[in-house]
Amino acid sequence: MSQRIGITTLLCVLVFACTAMAEPAPATIIVLDPGHGGEDRGGFDGKGFRRNGISVPEDPYTYDVAKRVERRAAAKGWTVLYTVIDTKDNTIAESDENTILPPRKKMIYSGPGKSTTVFPGKKGLLRRLETEESILGQYPHARIIFISLHFDYTLSIESGVKIFVPLGMKKHPLAKTLAARFKSAGHRQVMGYMPMPMIEENNRLVVLREGAIARRVLIELANFNNKRDRAHMLRSDGREHYAYIIVSAIEEYLDKN
Repeated sequence: MSQRIGITTLLCVLVFACTAMAEPAPATIIVLDPGHGGEDRGGFDGKGFRRNGISVPEDPYTYDVAKRVERRAAAKGWTVLYTVIDTKDNTIAESDENTILPPRKKMIYSGPGKSTTVFPGKKGLLRRLETEESILGQYPHARIIFISLHFDYTLSIESGVKIFVPLGMKKHPLAKTLAARFKSAGHRQVMGYMPMPMIEENNRLVVLREGAIARRVLIELANFNNKRDRAHMLRSDGREHYAYIIVSAIEEYLDKN
């Protein structure tokens, strides 16, 4: 009798183990929010940055970094989704510091409902967040990470990467891993020669305050008003470097958590 019970127990354990092995690992989904686009050129006034009297749009640069992140993420088997997308041109731009990328005028929201050109302001930001709400419903068991990409314009003595997170997420492993990776790659946040905190909780930013995905960050990749940062933003190899750091940090975070 005891032998029969033992065999039955062993069979149950084997069936359970096989079932567990057959279950696929949770999908990894990266939701990219390339800042601005459409009617919103970005910068500090919605019309882009100023360089030698010329307006430099922010949106093609955030979108280009996002496309580079997508390419690297796809190679790792992750799914990449966007809050906004250019339906006419999804290419990655190769450029040097003296080439100004044209604005992304055909950007539309990827969320549910009628396709609408991206527009500025809080209503425009809330439309972006409709996408992530629909994603949560479609992928209830996936590991989802939300990353909003931007470039900053502040005092010329400030340089490096800033990582904004919702309240209570300052010590989150995702934010800390991103900060560590950017810091080790030479993009620590400094004012002159004084190191500054790279991670900041910010409840004023709509995409952080109103968002539904728990793992979420907004990254200011560079200060356009700083010569060194601006060179990284404008050059294709600089933008590729940003994408490499972001994907490497996400991979490390997923491996450890």
